[in-house]
Amino acid sequence: MKQMILAATFLMASTAMVAQPHGRPDGEKAQQIKERIETAQIAFLTKELELTPEEAQVFWPVYNAYQAELKSIREKYKNNRSDMSLDAIDKMSDKEAIKAMQEIRAQMEATHKVKETYHKKFLEVLSPKKVLKLYAAEREFKQHVLQRMRHQEQERSGRGGRGQGRPGHQGRGGHGPQHGGMGGHPDFMF
Repeated sequence: MKQMILAATFLMASTAMVAQPHGRPDGEKAQQIKERIETAQIAFLTKELELTPEEAQVFWPVYNAYQAELKSIREKYKNNRSDMSLDAIDKMSDKEAIKAMQEIRAQMEATHKVKETYHKKFLEVLSPKKVLKLYAAEREFKQHVLQRMRHQEQERSGRGGRGQGRPGHQGRGGHGPQHGGMGGHPDFMF
């Protein structure tokens, strides 16, 4: 049942990504994708945490504030990460590299502080087990989104993403999560 919910959730979240031609989505399409993923995440977390209506009513405002603060930190440091490719780093002076590392550390510290604050707030509105499930469900959701995006990129680039680069592995028959399915189950490919 859990795999079925994940498959449906990610199918909904990825519809816009599949329809996108090669390259990155434009601003409007990117916003639609982001909204679909956020909607899918809400459904996924609600299901995985088994939130009662009362819990949901107090949890979501806290969680949304948490996400807003994390987004604010990402936005604040966005320019610092805009070109952290290996080539860009090679072109930096030592002074620029030290400055970049300081900014990365500042972002990490700010993020940690927000997470620490909201950990306490989550414990005020959810049981400890549900808070722990929240962290696990967030991780699982993120892994599946990234996995799905990689799979779609492989399909768009013509590689298909099934067994390429692995000796002795041919075609569609794979059953691992690297094949874009939920938990590797072939019925949940999308």
